[in-house]
Amino acid sequence: MLDLSVIPIPFFQIDSSYYILARSEASNKMFASADNFLELIDKESLDKTITFLKEMQGTKSIEVNMKTSPKGLAIFNIQYTYDSSNELFYVLCHCIDHQYTNISFELNQLRDSLLHLQSGQDIKTMSTTMTRDEKSLDKLNNIETRKKLDKIKRSTSTVIDLLGITSPLIIEGGKGEYLEMLYDELYEIKTIVDQMKKTL
Repeated sequence: MLDLSVIPIPFFQIDSSYYILARSEASNKMFASADNFLELIDKESLDKTITFLKEMQGTKSIEVNMKTSPKGLAIFNIQYTYDSSNELFYVLCHCIDHQYTNISFELNQLRDSLLHLQSGQDIKTMSTTMTRDEKSLDKLNNIETRKKLDKIKRSTSTVIDLLGITSPLIIEGGKGEYLEMLYDELYEIKTIVDQMKKTL
């Protein structure tokens, strides 16, 4: 029995006629309910998807338009494993739009946090009695800043891990140059964080 709760992306278990036997929670959020997997494929990508599934190899992936909930369309990279003994497909759907959007959003958030820290705008204002003691205030500010820098570094590491998982799909989709740019941005952010921590 598959534990679908541990699968963070849209996943489907379908039979040889493409009827859905099980699906992950992420697929329930992304797609409307459907009895057959092909109901979720846009008509322009339908023939391409059927041909792909008929290969029963699953060694590669293809880009298809899929119907998202409610009444939307998005480009997905689909790949699968075929279990010949049980005649079952295990299909993973990676939303290409969301991969780049989410990573880009994370990068912008990290960059904004760094700018706030450098300008001193994001440090909590202390009470008037504490402002008299400049050394104590500096220590408190440094603690707050260190916490924020540590949070930025953790977030950066999370994005790098996410890129590590999605990089084969990004490269296979011919977007390798974006991957290199994202890694460069992330490592630059981590370098800035390390430099700022040394000054505290």
